[in-house]
Amino acid sequence: MVVAALAQPQFKCSPLVCPNTRSISSGFWFTRVARKDYIKRVIAVAGDTVAMRDGQVYVDGQLQHEGYLPDSYRDHADFPQEIVPRGDIFVLGDHRAVSDDSRIFGFVPIRNIRGQAVFTWWPPQAIGTIR
Repeated sequence: MVVAALAQPQFKCSPLVCPNTRSISSGFWFTRVARKDYIKRVIAVAGDTVAMRDGQVYVDGQLQHEGYLPDSYRDHADFPQEIVPRGDIFVLGDHRAVSDDSRIFGFVPIRNIRGQAVFTWWPPQAIGTIR
């Protein structure tokens, strides 16, 4: 588990969540249902094609190298190829084997994003700003 502090700026379109970007963000805080917040990585944005094969993530057909994931957090799940709709993002949690993320609850509307993770304070060996 990683616990992170969150900036809560007025949300504006940024390179992390706007079309024609290929960046994976460090995490966003968003609300899916009332009284429940999540911090997940933005993997794909509107117009991107996203798929998973044997736990490997592909965006627009390109394998995404996810060096931030320890082997113990990976799974071997498949996710059928889909195009991220306009105004939405596709998110994944880092602990893939037990994560509730877009594979479970679908695409996330950008309007539900509440802020960006900026600082980690748990576990202690991970204290610091999120790059």
